[in-house]
Amino acid sequence: MSREQVLARQPQAIVVTGDASRIAEAQRFWQHQLTISLIALHSDWF
Repeated sequence: MSREQVLARQPQAIVVTGDASRIAEAQRFWQHQLTISLIALHSDWF
């Protein structure tokens, strides 16, 4: 999904794969466009 598609849909949360450090990366990426919750899912959980 492109950045433009995400911005158009205005999500309430974004789920990222990986550990908690991925949340910090995603927050830096989206911080100026969206104010939302970010959830990290570990691949070990599946």
